[in-house]
Amino acid sequence: MKKLALIYTLFVCYAPATYLILPNIYGDISIVWVMFFIGVIWFYPKAVMDANLSVANPWIFCLGFLSLLYFASIFWTDGYSYDLITFQRLFARRLVPLLVAIMALSLFVQQVNAVRFIKHFLIVCCFLSIYAGYQKFFGESLAKDERAAATFHNPNALALFLMMAVPSTLYLLETKQIKRYIGLVVIAIIIVGIILTGSRKGVATTALSVILYFLLNRQFKKVLFSLVAASIILIIALTTSDTVSKRFNLEDLDERAHVAGTAFNMFLDKPIVGWGFNGFRDQYAKFFPLSQKDSFTSHNTYATILANYGMLGFIPFIGIFLIPIWTARKVLKRWRYRANDHQKGVAALTISTTIPFMIAIYFTGGNFQMYYMNMILFTLMSFHLAQYKALEKEIKASK
Repeated sequence: MKKLALIYTLFVCYAPATYLILPNIYGDISIVWVMFFIGVIWFYPKAVMDANLSVANPWIFCLGFLSLLYFASIFWTDGYSYDLITFQRLFARRLVPLLVAIMALSLFVQQVNAVRFIKHFLIVCCFLSIYAGYQKFFGESLAKDERAAATFHNPNALALFLMMAVPSTLYLLETKQIKRYIGLVVIAIIIVGIILTGSRKGVATTALSVILYFLLNRQFKKVLFSLVAASIILIIALTTSDTVSKRFNLEDLDERAHVAGTAFNMFLDKPIVGWGFNGFRDQYAKFFPLSQKDSFTSHNTYATILANYGMLGFIPFIGIFLIPIWTARKVLKRWRYRANDHQKGVAALTISTTIPFMIAIYFTGGNFQMYYMNMILFTLMSFHLAQYKALEKEIKASK
């Protein structure tokens, strides 16, 4: 499993940083995707033969049901069929994260594999932060508003991606898997990268993730230090960066609230199954025929899910987040003195990344569409869920 875990790590970590650089082998299939297919072909037959396929848990059920719903919704959505483009889009955005999550539950039972994954993830995040700095001062951004976005087309997506690296670094520091000075340098580089995106959500959720991680580990002095440090960094950013200061205004919130409200009204019209695949985007013009805006999402992932898939999709969607949070809280509260440092560390990591992620996607609709974003999040969740299963068995056996 060690070699397979490495292939998995290379694909999941490096896909967002290298897809623009590495050449395609055939059509849209790049070297990055070849690694994914090698991993899938290698893992699944072996896992089935070894009876090591972790699918009998509610988290995978929620992911699987939601993925099937995305595909099935084509049946009741007007104007769509199972053509090649639609299938490719659904495969990358919905099926790949599911396949990755199932693999992760088996590959990251051992701490060494999880630590190696995080280290590669941090390398990628440092590269993206440095590249964002180059774009900001010397290059040209891929984003429409010229904010630094590195290889992403959306600065907010880059900020959210980098946010998940901060508590990951704290986990390595707390479990002594990385030297202190290296960890502090990595955090500094990543925070600068987040600031350069000018993302309000990125700055706020990063501060929250750090505070949550220390709170969950009952390190209250570090919580206070984090609050002071976050305040100082924000003040410096607001006073020295025009990009950041311009972003911290509330002028666009009314428009975002209006669009999200429209999505909720669509949900009320079809509360069970919703409008189907791309339902919000396609119905927006019908709700506002004089509008020239082709809104892909409602700037609120929850409202978009409700509009597109109704309660049938919203319940498993929420389950993807709440199940890891609930089990991680159980480890940190009820099983705290039975769990080892790694098990407590990945439980704190899960909560301190998932809650800020949930808050961030409340104010944006496109980030959950990005397969590489979901793959990182689901992998970090799987570190805890794999340990939770092992710890639960150990506690039951001891009774």
